[in-house]
Amino acid sequence: MTVYGGQTKVVFVRNAKVKIGGTELGVAKNVNARWGNEVYEEEVIATDIPITGTGRFGGSVDIEYLYCTDLDLTTLVNPGADGQIPETTITEELKDTQATPKTDTWTFKARLNRPEILGRAGGFVIARVTGVLTARPTRAQV
Repeated sequence: MTVYGGQTKVVFVRNAKVKIGGTELGVAKNVNARWGNEVYEEEVIATDIPITGTGRFGGSVDIEYLYCTDLDLTTLVNPGADGQIPETTITEELKDTQATPKTDTWTFKARLNRPEILGRAGGFVIARVTGVLTARPTRAQV
């Protein structure tokens, strides 16, 4: 068991699963999700401490993986008949095999854009896709 401070449960990436629109990626390389609200600061006379307020929510997700033929990015990034890119559900399942086994499942809803296909020397093809979050991520633990 690995212990950091008061934490006794550590999630190891080798036990992760990533799904985009229901298709599980066999070998996701990197998943980077960030989200939050802007914080506004307003200066106030006679003090050096500004008033702060919460602004709009925003976030993004970036996924890099070894290219696979199971995932058709064109269906996920092309606008539909209404002119909108469809919303895609992305899940990241992180398993803790230490201590009491638990699984965290993060669910992201995003409109994916900017796909990249990178052919590399050595025979590997890397795919990347980014997206703008359309809702706050949710987390479930079992």
